Amino acid sequence: MRIIPPWEFNEEDYLRKKVEQIKRRAAMGLPIAWKRPLSELNPKTLKEFILKHGMTPYQHYLKYGRFEDIPGYGIPRRAVSVTPRPVPKEKVEIPYFGKFTKEQLIKAGMIVGGIILLLKLLK
Repeated sequence: MRIIPPWEFNEEDYLRKKVEQIKRRAAMGLPIAWKRPLSELNPKTLKEFILKHGMTPYQHYLKYGRFEDIPGYGIPRRAVSVTPRPVPKEKVEIPYFGKFTKEQLIKAGMIVGGIILLLKLLK
């Protein structure tokens, strides 16, 4: 997806769709940066939040929004999903390896991540 130039960027539309995206993520139980009650989330309060963190809505789009699943602004969901999926509470079956709990998968991910970091540091 191409980067939207500033003269084509529709701030009101972006903020409205970003609010919808945050509420979708919250409903799915995924992490969000908004810590106030969701009932207070609207385009105006989101803009205040973004400005408070040292960015304009357009700068937010360039740094984050274009990589998220915000319709018309980010990577189309059908192309690549950048939204992590919650791990089921029950065991997850991995073909040829067996069934694992959420905690086991997280621990394995941390070990692999640590090994990768170590290998990068040793280069």
